[in-house]
Amino acid sequence: LYRLHSDEFSYFCQRVIDIEEFKILAMMLNEKISHKHFKIKGNGEISLSATFGIAYGHETLLENADIALKVAKKQKKNFLIYDESMYMAKEYEKNLEWTKRLKRAIEEDKIVPLFQPIVDNKTKEIVKYEALMRIVDDNGTYIAPMHFLELAKKNKLYHKLTKIMIEKTIERFEDLPYVVSVNISVEDILNKDINEFILNKLKNSQIGNKIVFEIIESDGIENFEQVLEFINGIKKYKAKVSIDDFGTGYSNFDYLMKLKVDYIKIDGSMIKNIDLDKNSQMITKTIVNFAKSMGIQTIAEFVHSKNVFAKVEELGVDLSQGYYFGEPIDIVD
Repeated sequence: LYRLHSDEFSYFCQRVIDIEEFKILAMMLNEKISHKHFKIKGNGEISLSATFGIAYGHETLLENADIALKVAKKQKKNFLIYDESMYMAKEYEKNLEWTKRLKRAIEEDKIVPLFQPIVDNKTKEIVKYEALMRIVDDNGTYIAPMHFLELAKKNKLYHKLTKIMIEKTIERFEDLPYVVSVNISVEDILNKDINEFILNKLKNSQIGNKIVFEIIESDGIENFEQVLEFINGIKKYKAKVSIDDFGTGYSNFDYLMKLKVDYIKIDGSMIKNIDLDKNSQMITKTIVNFAKSMGIQTIAEFVHSKNVFAKVEELGVDLSQGYYFGEPIDIVD
């Protein structure tokens, strides 16, 4: 028996027991607790009630029991046993809440870019920043896109977020002496409205030679010609192109040559343990050698320690990004 928090307790049964026995246990406990009265001096009697959520099986028992408990409370039942439909209902409810939250954030101008520094490995000086999307909640806390980006795509809000990020990033960096990169997806590139929006922004600003468009989800680009057309279009304004998360999955060197990219960002899953992982070192060295032969600069992300930085520097990576050099910030001087 465990006390989780406040008035919530958990009973974990490790022996094999029939689900019907659990139902009997829940009913018995409920009855015993509801018949118990506590006399408190000067305040008469206090009575209690209990609601039970039950999960049965081998995986995610605590989470499932918690879902069953919440549903039982809502439905004013003494107890409920978890089933899959409860999870779907919970997900739907969560998605509905996040959709409202996201729309409100757009309406109230709460979508903001934070900027993480990127350092030249030779000079150890900041030469670039990456713009990273966040929602600012009512408490001033920053919420990362992992919580809302997929939902934004489903609800046709994703391209609005792309526009906001590009607009705010250009506004912030137009008069600063740094290069800045902005994430865009292949989906953005193939969207006519976003495509025209980016080209107009480049045409009507002085940001061209200081902005990098970092293509995410670039594995196995199907609409190759349209992506190449976009790249040629932005390069007329001296903008540059980076490929994100290179080194895992598809990682096609062939299309990399054809797309005329300026930077390769080596996937963080390889960099974070590169000081210890020989396979990561070997793959990174291969990418660096290829990039150098093509005149492409390499960036290591997830550089979080002195040892990791020392190894990426030794392997010849050009630039580094990660908490070792700085976390994302809202103001760049």
